[in-house]
Order: sequence, then C-alpha cells, then structure tokens
Amino acid sequence: NEAIDNVNSLAVPICDATGAVVAALSLSGPAQRFTAERMQEAVGILGAAADRVTHRLGGRPYARSTEPAV
Repeated sequence: NEAIDNVNSLAVPICDATGAVVAALSLSGPAQRFTAERMQEAVGILGAAADRVTHRLGGRPYARSTEPAV
C-alpha cells in the first residue's frame, strides 16, 4: 500500500479469458479536485473502458462496486 497526502486515486482491473487480472486502469488527482463525488463518476467511466478491454481479451466484465474504497 502506498499513500500520498492530498492525492486520491482509483483503479479497475482488466481480466483475460481465464479470469485472471492481467492489468489495471487507474486515475489519480489532487484530493481537492478529485473528490469522492468525482471518483464515483469516474469509476463508471473507467470501469466501462476496462470492461471493453477485458472483453477484447476474451474475459467477462469484472463485478465492481460503484462506491470508492476509502
């Protein structure tokens, strides 16, 4: 676990045809601009992009929560 003060980030997995996590997409930004509300919006967009890549690798979309972990 790494932490940087005043920075928020999120990541979503990319899976292959076997279901193994083979990569991830992530976003990070200053906490004052990348707020919990913006993170909640971003996780849907980032998740959809990860699902498209996962699908192209023969995998199934990863079940994820829309609530960012704190």
